[in-house]
Amino acid sequence: MKSEFKKLWGRKLARLLIFSLVVAYFGFSPVYAGIATNFKDTLSDSRPSTVANHTISFVNASAVDEGDTITLTFGAGFNMGTVDYTDIDLADDGADLTLAANCAGTEKASAVISGQVLTFTICPGDGGAMATSSVITTEIGTNATSQTTGDQQITNPTAGVYNVDVAGTFGDTNRTKVAIVSGVTVTVTIPSVLIFDIFGISGASCPISTSINSTPTAVNFGEVNYETFYNACQRLRIGTNAQDGYVITIQKTQLLTSGSDTIPKGDCDGTCSDTTAAAWASAVGGDGAANDGFGYCMKDFLGNGAITADAAWDTNDCGDASPYFKTIANAGAAETARTIMSSATRALDSSYVEYRLNTSSEQTEGTYTATIVYVATPQFD
Repeated sequence: MKSEFKKLWGRKLARLLIFSLVVAYFGFSPVYAGIATNFKDTLSDSRPSTVANHTISFVNASAVDEGDTITLTFGAGFNMGTVDYTDIDLADDGADLTLAANCAGTEKASAVISGQVLTFTICPGDGGAMATSSVITTEIGTNATSQTTGDQQITNPTAGVYNVDVAGTFGDTNRTKVAIVSGVTVTVTIPSVLIFDIFGISGASCPISTSINSTPTAVNFGEVNYETFYNACQRLRIGTNAQDGYVITIQKTQLLTSGSDTIPKGDCDGTCSDTTAAAWASAVGGDGAANDGFGYCMKDFLGNGAITADAAWDTNDCGDASPYFKTIANAGAAETARTIMSSATRALDSSYVEYRLNTSSEQTEGTYTATIVYVATPQFD
């Protein structure tokens, strides 16, 4: 009995030894599926329940042959909506493959979404095979522009971390993750802004060179001769962030008045008014009477002169050889204040206002005064 046992055991030991020698000589290694490397999914927007573009890329360890499939599986919660092949690009090392809903024509691949899975099929016979170590990229959403520009996007799930898996019959697998997080709300409040300044200007710096000095709050013509033009200027500056811009109006409280006497409002050379600019070139009228009165002209300093400094002076401003003038509305006579500068949008503007005075030889002696009132109104929504 012992002899039979020894024989049986000897045979088994011999077989085991032979098998070990064969394995040692020829070698043996297990077979593993390929691993797609550098696998990532970049979202255009990571906020919950928000539509986003996806840019997914990986490097394949296994060749993708014609007839093979590549699948991308999105975690539960991603809403694929109505995304189809027209919203998808597939590229091999940067070269886009033509896509369709199926392999019925000459397209190199088809793209079909079912549930959470996007399946690419490399169409047989159309040259869409991909070699190993290719950078395979797919764009899903409005970032897909190869054949048409995509108009549908995938909707993100609620906040959390989600899987995206790559697989398919070509053999590679891997998993990446995307984080869906709430956006950070940044709030800043910009206050309403209005800057309005009146600057005194030296006579030599005024548009009309024969001018006297002014301060921000006073224009003193001093003692004047009759039938002689006297000029003085100031500069107005306005800045506002008002959506619809601003309006500045001009008006005087009364005629230039001394006791019961006044200097006439005037009409330039006979045709200007509060609303109409016209020439005022002569200090003496044709009939020997002075073209007396008190008016103003304008010249743009900063901004659009045709808009901000009253369009009437676009080509006949104070610096022109033949400047035009207007008279100033008289609040004491219930005359309406008139727009002197304006803008329909946010602006930083500045304009010269040049005042002109002329008196007749019959004007009663005395010191005459009036106050000019500027009203700047920003146009906020």
